[in-house]
Amino acid sequence: MADLWSVVVGGAIAAASGVATQVCVHVIRTREERRNRTIAKFEELVAAVYEHDRWLDFKLNYHTFREGELPGVNPMAKIEALCAIHFPQLVQLASSMNYHAAAFVHWMAKAGQKRLNGESDAMQGYDTAYKPYMESNRALMRAVLEYGHDKFGQWSKSASAKPKPPAGPGGESK
Repeated sequence: MADLWSVVVGGAIAAASGVATQVCVHVIRTREERRNRTIAKFEELVAAVYEHDRWLDFKLNYHTFREGELPGVNPMAKIEALCAIHFPQLVQLASSMNYHAAAFVHWMAKAGQKRLNGESDAMQGYDTAYKPYMESNRALMRAVLEYGHDKFGQWSKSASAKPKPPAGPGGESK
């Protein structure tokens, strides 16, 4: 009878350790998967912010100077969706960037209309229209890089998140 109890107790210990091991493996794997998904979404957000800046370059060149091709879909919706779903602490900065980008696009439309009307002051107000967007873009990228540094320890807080200004008339950079 004592041998039976030792077998039962040994079996119970083995089963419990097997279950505990599986639970630990599941918890570790779930955390790793969550971290990898967060890193992927983080990288997607960074790419979308840069893609948006590039999209504005194309929009400026097309609508204001009739150079290049009509830009595709505005990536701002992707930025705001990623922030809303995965990075809620960045929603306000993304909304601010969207607001200033929309004001810049409005200026582009007015400048394009002036150019079509043959007015010589089509570029008047460029700096005033672009600067708030640039500052909000920098603020968002600074916050994104700080988040990446704090969360993943891979991105430098001192990294410059400075978008290049869109090309002005004749292709030179402002």
